[in-house]
Amino acid sequence: MDLHPTLRGILAMTLAGFALVAHALPQPQPQAQETVAPSPKVWVHVDATTKGVTITPTVTTYRDGDKSTQSAPPPYLTVSKAYSSFKDNGVLATYTSLNPAPTALGIAGVTDPRGDFLACLPQQSLDEPFCAPKRDAILRPGHGYYITWNTLYFALPNQRVQILVQTADVSFSQDSSSSSSPKPVTPTLPHFSILPADQGFALLPLPKSFLGSSSSYPIIRLNITMAVWASGNYDEDAPTEAKQGPLVYVTNGYQSDDVDDEDGNHDGDDSDDDDDDDNDDGLVGDPGGLSKGKKIAISVPVAIVSLLVLGGLIAFAVWGYRRKGAVPWVGGLFGKRRGGPGGRGGGSGYGVRKSYSERVGGKRGAGAGVSGFEEGMIATRGAGDNKGGGGGGGVELTDRDSWSPTSPTSARLGGVNVFRAEVERQERARQG
Repeated sequence: MDLHPTLRGILAMTLAGFALVAHALPQPQPQAQETVAPSPKVWVHVDATTKGVTITPTVTTYRDGDKSTQSAPPPYLTVSKAYSSFKDNGVLATYTSLNPAPTALGIAGVTDPRGDFLACLPQQSLDEPFCAPKRDAILRPGHGYYITWNTLYFALPNQRVQILVQTADVSFSQDSSSSSSPKPVTPTLPHFSILPADQGFALLPLPKSFLGSSSSYPIIRLNITMAVWASGNYDEDAPTEAKQGPLVYVTNGYQSDDVDDEDGNHDGDDSDDDDDDDNDDGLVGDPGGLSKGKKIAISVPVAIVSLLVLGGLIAFAVWGYRRKGAVPWVGGLFGKRRGGPGGRGGGSGYGVRKSYSERVGGKRGAGAGVSGFEEGMIATRGAGDNKGGGGGGGVELTDRDSWSPTSPTSARLGGVNVFRAEVERQERARQG
């Protein structure tokens, strides 16, 4: 079946548009990606049994520069915001960094170890092998804080460590009601079990009652240290080494971490993790995500092709309606239009697209009308006939008896019934 040239043009335009869209889609190129591991943000997930699992994210870099991170840490671990700390002279300082004192989620209270923190990697600092909490960080009662250290610092596989927390003198306080010195506070310090050195963390629970009840804001300074055993026989031998750790402050008058409510919910908006910043082209762990530029490159050709196809279909429908009086393919639903070109009647049969004079065989004179009615006959004549003048066509409606060449009506009309005469002639020819 041959297609109309207009329809062939529309189909060709549609196929060309689909080819353009297919070319704009990202093509699978396994050789175009490079996997970089590990990510700088290695993190640890702790379950309810105090078992920690170290998770190393994997960063995939594509040829166009887009990156995708699999197994990325929770956003609140990579939040960079302003924190406060006390210096030795009691001056409150503010700085911007990652959370200096990571907290557990506190789902079942301050002793619930469940949560996440960034793994402690080798570094050079005054508090080595400790990583968190940072020196001079401010802790608040009502939360559990992770004390983390670098497990690679210990060479022997069976070494044991124990965290020790002691109070240190502090000569300043924050009083909310008066200028008098607050009463001394003697908190109940937590006791830590002896742990394998490769565990890498311990939980420091600070209940709400840690500082007691007072109208002032007392400040307690804690000294965190680590006792280290050189061998696995820690039950018999005394610690062989003590590692000095960070000095931190505990007060209920300042907020130092990203825990904003009493339920221990974490809050954070902006991340300084370069890997996560580059992961806006897809979900975590989804290297097939599309960047904003790719989405635009795909959507624009699709929209253009859709508009071209729609415009072509509309143009074809208008052309078919003007040409044939019906919409192509859906003509049965809408039907053909009434009236052909120029307002003349449409359809098929006698007089299709013919003028009145063409149908009756002559020109219609002015002043035509009904001239008579006789024996079921209606004769329509031109004005010239009424005057007895020459020709002028007319349309007659006659009864059945006028079909005979010898009928009275035929005689009155002054002629022979040509149709009847022709039928009789053909019959005589067959008989002869």
